[in-house]
Amino acid sequence: MNQISSMTGSGHAQLTFDDLEICVDLRSVNNRFFEFYLRTDDPNLQSLTSSLREMANKELFRGKTECNICITCNGNNNFNVDQNLLCTLKNTLTKIDDFFGKDLLRKPTGLDVLNFPGILKSEQTANIDVDACIKKTFAEALKLLKQARIHEGEKLKKVLEERLVQLEKGLNSIERMLPKLTELEMERLRKHLQSFKSDEHFDEQRLEQEVVLMAERDDIQEEYDRLRAHIAQTRSILAKGGLCGKRLDFMMQEFNREANTMASKTSSLELTHLAVDFKVLIEQMREQVQNIE
Repeated sequence: MNQISSMTGSGHAQLTFDDLEICVDLRSVNNRFFEFYLRTDDPNLQSLTSSLREMANKELFRGKTECNICITCNGNNNFNVDQNLLCTLKNTLTKIDDFFGKDLLRKPTGLDVLNFPGILKSEQTANIDVDACIKKTFAEALKLLKQARIHEGEKLKKVLEERLVQLEKGLNSIERMLPKLTELEMERLRKHLQSFKSDEHFDEQRLEQEVVLMAERDDIQEEYDRLRAHIAQTRSILAKGGLCGKRLDFMMQEFNREANTMASKTSSLELTHLAVDFKVLIEQMREQVQNIE
C-alpha cells in the first residue's frame, strides 16, 4: 500500500560547511500541476533554479512549491570583490545614468554597490563548492517536506474515511425506507389526482398506469445503489494510496451528482433532509480532496 500525500507542507534545513551556513525553507500548497519557484535576489542562486526544480519534481508530482535560500558567512572572513560582476554592475549603472541624467534622484554609493548580491566573496569559502552545499541542504529540506506532506495526507485520509462512514449511516436509514417508498409515492400521487375523477371522461385504469410510471421515475433505488458503489470505490482508492488526488476528485463529482438527483426526485421530507446532509458531507470531502496529491 502506497502512502497518501498532501500537497501542503513545509520543510526546513540548516547545514554548516566550514564557515558557510546555508538555510533552505520549502513550502508547498495545493495546485493542479507541479510548480516550483526559487525566491532569491542573488543572481548566482537563480542559476540553480532548473537543477533544484528537477530535484523537487522527482519527489513531488503536484502542488506549488516555493523555496527560500539564505547563505551566511560566519567567523573572521576576509572578502574579495567579484570583478566580473562589478564590471557588469558598472555598465548597467552607466546606462541608467545616461538615460536619466539629471533626473536621477541619487547616485549609488559604494555601500549600495557592496550590498549588491554576489559582489563580495569570502576568501575562506572560495574553495567550497557552494552549489553542491546548497543542493545538499535543499535535499534535506525536500526530505522533510515530503515527510510533512505524507503526515498531512494520512490525516486527510482519516477525515475522508470518517465522512464515508457518515454517508453510510445515512444510506442505512434510506435502506430501511426503500420498500415503502414506492408505495408511499403512489399513494401521494393518487391523492393529488383525486380532483380529476369528477371529469366524466376520466379513465381510472389509465390514471393508475400513469401513477405507476410516475412513481417509478421518482424511485431512488438506482441513486442509492450508485452511492453504495461510490463509497466502496472511494475506500478502494484510499486503500491503494499513491497519487490518487485526481481520482478522488472525480469520485466527489459522482457523489454530488447522485445526491442532487436523489434530492430532486424524492417528495419525502426525511429523504430530502438526508440528501441535504449528503451534499454537506460530500462538499466537506471535496475540500479535503483538493489538498491530496
